[in-house]
Amino acid sequence: EKMRFDYDMDNEYVVKKGDSLYKIAKQYNVSVDDLIKVNGLNSAMIYPEQVLIIPLKSNGGLYFVEYVIKKDDTLDSIKDKYNVTVSLLSEYNDLGKLLLVNDQVIKIPRKSNTHTVVMTDSLDYILKKYDMSLEELVEMNKDKLLTVGYVLNVK
Repeated sequence: EKMRFDYDMDNEYVVKKGDSLYKIAKQYNVSVDDLIKVNGLNSAMIYPEQVLIIPLKSNGGLYFVEYVIKKDDTLDSIKDKYNVTVSLLSEYNDLGKLLLVNDQVIKIPRKSNTHTVVMTDSLDYILKKYDMSLEELVEMNKDKLLTVGYVLNVK
């Protein structure tokens, strides 16, 4: 049996007279294509009182790996190891004093592709499509719900 994703009521929009997909997309800073895809529409035709799901914004295809500082670690050694800039590290961590302490945990931003969850998706479909394990999907999407309209980080 195919599992369907539920969706969050907070990302619903009720179409008003005079609305267009273009207008709604612009209002929520999403693409018309994403509105069509997430809502399973066959065309750009919408009507008043129709309920649309608005895709939720992602963090731009970023996910975070936690790294525990070890003796002799420096910002340079960490940035080189993970191929990130010091400014990117400091954007997501409190590195104001640029002091690294043993056992301090910092977040390393990692780039990923994204997938916008649609009504017809199943967990199995997403895992197979991106050749991922459930553990990888969970690790890349901490604090995210698998609901319609959410943008997931994927390989």
